[in-house]
Amino acid sequence: MKVLINLSNHKSEQFTKEQKEYNKLNYDKVVDFSFPKVMNNFHEEEFLSVAQSKMEGITNHIRCELFAHNYPEDIYVDVMICGEWGMTYLLVNQAKDIQKYWQKAKMNRVYMDVVYPSSERIVLERDGKTTHVFQFDRYRRYM
Repeated sequence: MKVLINLSNHKSEQFTKEQKEYNKLNYDKVVDFSFPKVMNNFHEEEFLSVAQSKMEGITNHIRCELFAHNYPEDIYVDVMICGEWGMTYLLVNQAKDIQKYWQKAKMNRVYMDVVYPSSERIVLERDGKTTHVFQFDRYRRYM
């Protein structure tokens, strides 16, 4: 089973046609998690707490997938993280720690990557206004 966990400000139903088609071809299931709301007055400790809470929810979801799909069937999980940069940084690092946990716990048979949607950089300038166009190409792994 292959699952995409979408942790962004956009529900999967709002993805571009290309991204939806890619997901349909490459995943059995897409699960939406809302990106954490980032407040202007957050201190570093609050950022960390919010990120940890969100990643605990994702870890619990992966555990539920394990038991719901004929455990110990292999489960491949791509966690797509895309949003406010400071929170994204924390979430990616925490997801990488979870990825290492699943790698060590081989009996659980969860294979996880942390990814982001990729697009060629397309910039249009009209009437003095600059517009950036997102045209989904693929997912790239956070290295």
